[in-house]
Amino acid sequence: GTVYTASAWVRAGAAGQVQKVFVKEVRPDGTSPASPSATAAGTATDLAWHQLSTTYTAKEAGNSLMFRVWTDNAPAGAFFYADSMSLTSPAS
Repeated sequence: GTVYTASAWVRAGAAGQVQKVFVKEVRPDGTSPASPSATAAGTATDLAWHQLSTTYTAKEAGNSLMFRVWTDNAPAGAFFYADSMSLTSPAS
């Protein structure tokens, strides 16, 4: 039941790219519980830095969280920047 926040600052290499921040819960055996992920997405309208963040509530104790940042709609050779990535939870 712990709530985690996944966050990253992203900057597109070209307008129109879609950057995503993604977090997924994974059991030790590699499977995932129901509704195991959360995603935040933003479509670049400029080449400035933008913060993306999403929250995810853990379903089961003892699992791991996978955290990714990526871009969609990018042609071969395209790029994007990501900085100050974090995955946090409130102090217990």
